[in-house]
Amino acid sequence: MLPTNLAPESLVNTVWFYIVLYFGKRGRENQQAMKPGDLQLKTTTGGHKYFILNERATKNHPGGTNDNEDETQSVMMAWPGNPHCPVTCLEKYLVKRELQCDALWQKPKNHNASSFPSTDDIWFCNIPLGKHKLENLVTDMCKKAGLAKVYTPLA
Repeated sequence: MLPTNLAPESLVNTVWFYIVLYFGKRGRENQQAMKPGDLQLKTTTGGHKYFILNERATKNHPGGTNDNEDETQSVMMAWPGNPHCPVTCLEKYLVKRELQCDALWQKPKNHNASSFPSTDDIWFCNIPLGKHKLENLVTDMCKKAGLAKVYTPLA
């Protein structure tokens, strides 16, 4: 179960944070190119859910024998019973996305509104988040949290 006060902007920020944390997605161009199908939900033999990220070739990591990319598979495991479970957050984000938009990262609906109807089926627009917005997410989150130090993607 997710916190009841979770809004579209908070959900996209939380999911973005978990994707970066668990899968190391750091390049803004690579993040913008992500598709929902890049993430696969799986279940262990013990019944625990987890996500894997299927990496596609990029300009920095084209694949093949000359690629220095680590080929180990990272996973995002569920935290059963925890309201901040990364798998539950990602599942919710995926079902609340606008399906007509094939980009993983989408602009939240009513992103400037103080409230929105959380019962809506779709929480996001048919508009992908731009690479500059993705690049500035960590800075924006630091400012909104009132941190003494505002971090940037390069800090």
